[in-house]
Amino acid sequence: MGERGPGVGFLGDLVREADGALAASPWYISYDPDTVRASVRDLDDRAPEFATACVGHGDPVSPGGREALATLAASLRG
Repeated sequence: MGERGPGVGFLGDLVREADGALAASPWYISYDPDTVRASVRDLDDRAPEFATACVGHGDPVSPGGREALATLAASLRG
């Protein structure tokens, strides 16, 4: 039997959803935006594949939750 990744990534207050995309939590949700951005990049480096991103604020991103996280992390690296 092959190994399967989780279908859902619970991202909580680390990110929020807006218009189907993920964004790092702003200062009024998380008091340290620099740490939030670093945490998003770190999570992207370590997270397995998942289809649905569940967030603390906004609608779940599905399908494509993992890709949305990667897109956000890439935008925070540059």
